[in-house]
Formats: sequence, C-alpha cells, structure tokens
Amino acid sequence: MKSAKSPGSSWLWFGAALVLFGYVFGSPLPASAQTYPPCAMGQGFNAAYGECTNGSPNGSFALIDASQYMNQGDICAAIHAIFANYNGNVSYGIVVDARGFNPHPGIPQGCTTNPWANLTTLPYSSVVLLPPGTITLSTKWTLPSYTSVVGQGPNVTIIQAGSGFSFEMIDMGTSAICPETFADCPSVQIEHLGVNGNNIPGVSGIQNWFSQEKSWVNDVAFTNLAGIALDIEKSTAFNSGPYTNLSMSNVGTCLQIKAFPTRGVHGLTCSTTGSSGPAIYLDGINNSLEDIYIQGGSSQDGILVGSQAAAGNNLLFNVSGSGLANVIHLSSNSTSGVPNVSDVTILGVARSGGTSTIKDDLVNKTIGDTTVGMYVIGEPIQGNNANIGYSRFTTSTSRNAATWLVGPNSPVGSGSCATGDLFSQTTVGTPSGTLWGCGGGQWFLIK
Repeated sequence: MKSAKSPGSSWLWFGAALVLFGYVFGSPLPASAQTYPPCAMGQGFNAAYGECTNGSPNGSFALIDASQYMNQGDICAAIHAIFANYNGNVSYGIVVDARGFNPHPGIPQGCTTNPWANLTTLPYSSVVLLPPGTITLSTKWTLPSYTSVVGQGPNVTIIQAGSGFSFEMIDMGTSAICPETFADCPSVQIEHLGVNGNNIPGVSGIQNWFSQEKSWVNDVAFTNLAGIALDIEKSTAFNSGPYTNLSMSNVGTCLQIKAFPTRGVHGLTCSTTGSSGPAIYLDGINNSLEDIYIQGGSSQDGILVGSQAAAGNNLLFNVSGSGLANVIHLSSNSTSGVPNVSDVTILGVARSGGTSTIKDDLVNKTIGDTTVGMYVIGEPIQGNNANIGYSRFTTSTSRNAATWLVGPNSPVGSGSCATGDLFSQTTVGTPSGTLWGCGGGQWFLIK
C-alpha cells in the first residue's frame, strides 16, 4: 500500500526555493568600497564592477579602451593620458587595449612621446595591447617595472624608428627608477611584435640593462638595425629571460650578452649585414644559447665568446652557421691575468660553407669539421706557477684536435694519429693494453 505525500512538505520546499532564488539572483547589495573612478564609469572603461550607493557602476581598470582617448593626439599620447588618469591608485593594475587605435588602417601612425614618461606615479602593473600596423617612434620607449607590451604578431605590429633616431628603440627598465647600484626593475615583458630600425645609423633595438626577474623578450622580429638588435648588459639584468623565438635580419650585431647569469636565449635566427664584427657577443657567465642559426660574412664570427669580459660556465647547444669565418670563436683574452673563457660546453655545432666550425684561441686550435657533436673546454691547468694548458674534450676527428677513442682492438697499425689522442682498448687484444696515446703520429702503450 502506497503512502500519501503530505502537501504541506511540498509547499515548504517550494517556498525555500523561492527564498534562495531571490537571494542569489536578486538585486546585489551596494558596494561600499570607494575606488577610482568613484561611482561612475570613466572614459574608456569598458568593464564595471559593483555599485555605488547611488546605483551607478564603478569602472574597472581590467580593460580601458584607448580609442576613446583619440582626442589626446597619437596612440602614445592616448596611452600616456590613461596612465596619467590612473592617479596613483597603487592597488590596481591596468590593461590598456589599444588594438582599436588605428585611425587609418594600412598607414603608419606616429608616436611622438614615451607613454610612460614623466608620470609622478606608475601603475602597480600594466599591460598594453597594441594594434596591427606600423607605429613610428620619435623617441624611445622606456618601460617601468611590471609592464607588458604585447603586439598582434612580429609581422603584424611593427615598431619603427622615425627620422632623427640615434639610440635604442626600447629600454627595459630605467636608470632613474632603477639606479644601477642597487636596482631591480622586475617583470618587463615584450612579446609578439616587430622592431624595425629603418636602416638609420646608430639605431639599436631592445636594450635590457635594468630588468631582472620575470623579464623577457618573446616572439619578436628585429630588422634593419645598424646597431645591436638585443643588448643585455650589466649586473642589473641578472636572472632576466629567457629570450625566446627571436628573428633578426639585416642587423649589425644580433645579440650582446654582457651580464651576470641570464635564463638563456632559446631560438634565434640571425642574419647580419656581414660586417667584420661578430654576430653575437657572449661575455657573461652561466648563460645558455640554444637553437641558434647565424648567417653572416666570410670574415665574421658567429658567436665570439669572452672577448670583453669573463664568460665561464656557458652552454652552446644546437648552433649552426652559414658563410662565416668561424661559427664559434673562443677568445684567449683575459682580465687581470685570468682567462675570460673557461668551462664552456658546445653540443651540436655545424657549418655550411665558411672556414671553420670552432676556433679555440686558448689552445690555438681550429676545427674545420662540418659538424661537431661535442667540444668541451675546462679550466686552465697550473704547473710551476704557470698555465700549462686546459682540460679539453671533443668528438671531432680533425687532426687539429686531440680526442679520446674507444674500441675493442689495439690501435696499433691503424694508421697515423693526431698527437695527444688517447685510445681505450676494451678487450684483450694483440698487442694487449688498456690505454694508448699518440705521439709523433704513432700509437704507444701507456698502460
């Protein structure tokens, strides 16, 4: 026998549901926090949050439309006006959406001011979204801490130097905000745009002398720069990077690293104007250069290591060069009597044309192999209060470079060898032995 349901219990549940519905979906309580802009949507504020007591919405800094500031002048003046209206409210970050700021699509637009210049207070953090097209700079951009500049792509959004330019186009950090003696301008990021020097003498691309942690350059194309495309220098660029997916063409110098450790350069295609200077200067410790391709002139080094400062404990991985004098060149220069280069590991280097794959001035050797799997140079070995050589190992078969071979049979009778070569015999053969050395082009038993 079925029991009858109580109609009273059904109405009780229905009433409770109505109360819950009204609580969740009814009118929100007025927000009591006072924010900028107070109790009103500000110019270009496309998002809102909360309500003031009079019922008007609060504007949100989450997205500010720069196209609403066209009355300020060019795109950079509009961005500057938004930052100036920020009014020092340090509890918020700003996203400036300038993707719609393009009055004449297909025609370059001007930029006569640095958007971050002369601000008494700066946003806690800011993201600037740039439009497609070319923006011609009359002055360089100097980015403060916690700033991200994001384009639509390296061949879509292009920052171009205007006439009269004679310096770098973008600075990561500033000497005023971050003095070199103690500074750190963290979290400066540049992504998805092109940097075009317009073939003006003296113009460089991006310079990082002051930005450290969480600062990087990613997916940027550098073109037509007479100076240095990417310059990373000084102790105040410590721990910056990684610098990734970079393309450089028709530039004087692709890259200069003259700094304390970075988080490396991973993915760089470099085509120089073919000058006598190197395509890449590596003059810092604890760096990694990975997936590097360099095309340059016949008298040019691809990567020159340690010519200006200490360059120890560096890794060069998967490097290839075309038409160069030397793909990688290890300098014998020293500082205060101590060689700049030590503990450098090269894994996977190749050349197409050109003269040599590796030129090592420390041991006065040049390797002409078209490919080298491994080349390791250690530290100087001291004897009788003098440097008597370096620990070194390579997989090269060049007669200019000693190597360590391994095999089951004795090397005697296998032909001439390079002085300094070693051979480990892994089985008992005739004649028997364990370790052989090469001197005067012939193998002799060591052990």
